[in-house]
Amino acid sequence: MKTIYTLCFFLIFELISAQTTYLLCGEVFDAKKGKFVGPHTIVVEGDRIKSVEKGYQQPENVNSNVIDLKSKTVYPGLSTCMFI
Repeated sequence: MKTIYTLCFFLIFELISAQTTYLLCGEVFDAKKGKFVGPHTIVVEGDRIKSVEKGYQQPENVNSNVIDLKSKTVYPGLSTCMFI
């Protein structure tokens, strides 16, 4: 019985930690270009930034989180993400 509980715990932990979050950002700082760029979507899987895409992208999976930061400037990668 203990083994089943342990297995269930790790399975639930994996499902929670692997969740995808879409950050809809008004402006994003592009460190490579050294300037701010217009509307972008930052896709985060678990605790890692998967991609930064132009425009506001909607998730294909209905279980993904969407955080509306359209009125904010975001600095991705600075100790996770920094919102101003």
